Amino acid sequence: MRLAAVILSAGKSSRLPRFKPLLDLGGGSFLARAAQLFREAGVQDILAVTGTRAGEVAAHAQTLGMQPVFNPDHEDGMFTSVQAGFTALSMLPLASEPIAGVFVLPVDIPLIRPATVRALVVAFHPADHEVLLPTYRGEPGHPPLIAAAAVPGILAWKGSGGLAGALSGLRCAHRAVAEFSDSF
Repeated sequence: MRLAAVILSAGKSSRLPRFKPLLDLGGGSFLARAAQLFREAGVQDILAVTGTRAGEVAAHAQTLGMQPVFNPDHEDGMFTSVQAGFTALSMLPLASEPIAGVFVLPVDIPLIRPATVRALVVAFHPADHEVLLPTYRGEPGHPPLIAAAAVPGILAWKGSGGLAGALSGLRCAHRAVAEFSDSF
């Protein structure tokens, strides 16, 4: 099954004194850790949504083998980056199979374990549910895995709450799918 990932890396990093996508964490940038996370789980189609410092982030994404996508509306909130990334999915090279689902991960959540992503891949059945969320102690977390069939509805979402609001009306959008024994 072909899956994609959209890494949200367009923000200003206003809560940190340094720019998060390029911030070093154990010998690699936050963006590099996100790319590695999904590659270790077998996801090859990885997009990095840029905005603030777009040129630097795009250049770094390309060195990591990611497809950069510029969000001209990044200052209007994170959901605009989700929409830019989802729109860009249609521009990925054609392959023998269509994309069945897409992960979404803010770049500032770099400590997700590959086992978490692999568990979601194994449990993902787009005919049964539109969204899978990992849980820890009953609380949903990141990254959601969204069925490709749900993407047009998310792109059309005009309500409040950003991606969480858009997911709230989908089958199993915020239900626990898997439990993991540690905090990330």
